[in-house]
Amino acid sequence: MLTTLKAVRALDVKLFQHEFYPLASLLFNTELYFLSNNKAPKLLKNLKNSNYEAAAYEFLDIINGNTSGLVNRRKEKNNMFLHGIS
Repeated sequence: MLTTLKAVRALDVKLFQHEFYPLASLLFNTELYFLSNNKAPKLLKNLKNSNYEAAAYEFLDIINGNTSGLVNRRKEKNNMFLHGIS
């Protein structure tokens, strides 16, 4: 998990704790360099541009295979990122 935290910090974006955790969870569950390897370019662009609301909605597009469990997890992380609640 320490490496995951370093990967989020390496993005060099200002985040509140409720934004940091969903992003760390995403990187932990995909791959550490998911964003820096350009696998979610809109998410990274929105984070870099401080467009956090748009960034949160990008979580909903990262649903490999559209499985219900993953869809639900991404909705939860989107809600946490936007509102600080899951």
